Amino acid sequence: MNTEILINILIFLVCLNFLLWIAFLVYLFFQLRRLFKNINKIIGNVSTISSTVAGSAVKIAVILFGLLKGFNTVKSITTLGDIFDIDLDDKEEGGDGK
Repeated sequence: MNTEILINILIFLVCLNFLLWIAFLVYLFFQLRRLFKNINKIIGNVSTISSTVAGSAVKIAVILFGLLKGFNTVKSITTLGDIFDIDLDDKEEGGDGK
């Protein structure tokens, strides 16, 4: 009778251990699920913020590129005006324009 009682206690403890591990794994999976949901929300927020910042950076780059082109255009017009003035001075002096 002693061995039967010990075997029954052993089987009961093994079953209890198995049930505790199952409960722990279920708890762990629920925690992982909640963690991944939070990570997904964070990634969504970062994506929104980065797209907003990137869009603003592109707009600023386009504005700066336009300003640079405008300055280059003004510079070329000024250079053409100087060349035109030099050509007029050469023609008034009787030069050949070289």
